[in-house]
Amino acid sequence: MELSDWEAVSMDVEQWNLTIKRLEDLLVFNAVVSSKMPGRTTSDVSPLSVSSIVEGGIGILSEVLARWTCQNEVPLHVFLPSHQSDYNESQNTEFSEEKEKDSVSHISGLLEKLRHRFPYSLDPDILLSNCSWEYAVLWSRDIEVVENLSKAIYYLGLIQNGILTHGIAMMIYDMFISKKFMAAAALLQKVQFRIYMYR
Repeated sequence: MELSDWEAVSMDVEQWNLTIKRLEDLLVFNAVVSSKMPGRTTSDVSPLSVSSIVEGGIGILSEVLARWTCQNEVPLHVFLPSHQSDYNESQNTEFSEEKEKDSVSHISGLLEKLRHRFPYSLDPDILLSNCSWEYAVLWSRDIEVVENLSKAIYYLGLIQNGILTHGIAMMIYDMFISKKFMAAAALLQKVQFRIYMYR
């Protein structure tokens, strides 16, 4: 092999190529979280920047995608095609209008590209655990909407990794559920004490 057969590669060019690829990945990710599901008008998920990824760390992509998924109530089969849902909610929604079907298929295509670009960050178990956490957060903000807690438990049950399931379940219990139980128990004690005092 002669010296003329070798291609000249400089570190600067390779760094630029890597940076361009990362920016393209970020562009696809922001295209997904900027899109809206049919029937949804608001979402407080803001697109990511390079600095927010650096500050947020490795898991920020899965967290933001899970937040977008929960706020837009994206059906499970759209963002994880390998998981067919039997949950009796909008997961099985038939999108009647052609425009809605096009929108959903467009989002599905973007999510498929995203899975190829971020195979580890968008691992199904990681994404399901973040969705479960996000639904628990939504429930803690408004405990009257018990459906959010039901979804959190449902998504938790879909996680294949038992250790991850146990860890997320313990975190949800410690952060949200135990506080509600303790408040209810304290209220019952007060009521019981007052009933006892007035006898």
